[in-house]
Amino acid sequence: MTAGLILGTVQFGQAYGVANAGGRVLEAECEKILQTAARLGVKTLDTAPAYGESEIVLGRLAPKAGLFRIITKTPTIRSLAEALDPVHGIAASLEQSLENLGQDRVGGLLVHNLHAFPDEDADKILEELFRLRDAGKTSAIGLSLYDPDELGRFGDLSGIDLVQLPINLLDRRFSQSGCIERLKIMGIEVHARSVFLQGLLLMPPDRAPEYFDPIRDILRTFHEDAEKAGLPPLDAALGFVAGQAGIDGMVVGVDTHRQLEEIAGALEKGVIEDVCGYACDSSDMID
Repeated sequence: MTAGLILGTVQFGQAYGVANAGGRVLEAECEKILQTAARLGVKTLDTAPAYGESEIVLGRLAPKAGLFRIITKTPTIRSLAEALDPVHGIAASLEQSLENLGQDRVGGLLVHNLHAFPDEDADKILEELFRLRDAGKTSAIGLSLYDPDELGRFGDLSGIDLVQLPINLLDRRFSQSGCIERLKIMGIEVHARSVFLQGLLLMPPDRAPEYFDPIRDILRTFHEDAEKAGLPPLDAALGFVAGQAGIDGMVVGVDTHRQLEEIAGALEKGVIEDVCGYACDSSDMID
């Protein structure tokens, strides 16, 4: 089954992305994006306290556009560290998120920046998530992962509903490690993010920042191969992730409602085969 689109809303709250030249999206355009998402059948929104004013903007605009499943996250470890009990801070943060969003509950709560928590807190974090779900504050609980090794911190993932992880043409760590297959066997919903690597995969390779000089040749090869196949880079990058087994949804961020229409149109063309290997194992490039 082809993965569906999930609207990422970090651009609603702050300037974000390697390819972002326009800064934070204006609220009038945010409203158009949400209306377009509803019209296109997008049912899920992704946000987080770390995304500036994204939750506040969604609280004002999302109810006008339609019914959405809203997934948010815990705060970053730095803000939690300010509390005497960082794990307890997860509940306090969720209450603030609910207030910002104007909701009694959210569709999902994910632990953000799990790698920053001490190992001994891992089980406590899960216990707190279970408690919040049992209390009716969230319909689903899960993890936002950055590296496959993070799963090894938990002896038992039973009871987890959702995992969000990065996957794109360059970043194959989760697909090659067998993590996605393991998650699906456990009945866990899997959402892919960084589909376009913050827009890097869609930029003309020669316009990418100097930081990416080590992989500029890889980017050029991808664009050349996509052109030979008659595919825009967007179609090729999106189609690759859509074709990965076990992916239930793909988080995509946009700066305009027209971009969302373009992405939805590209997805309708179906999945593509991985015609060439562009995998990169440098965390400096893909993280």
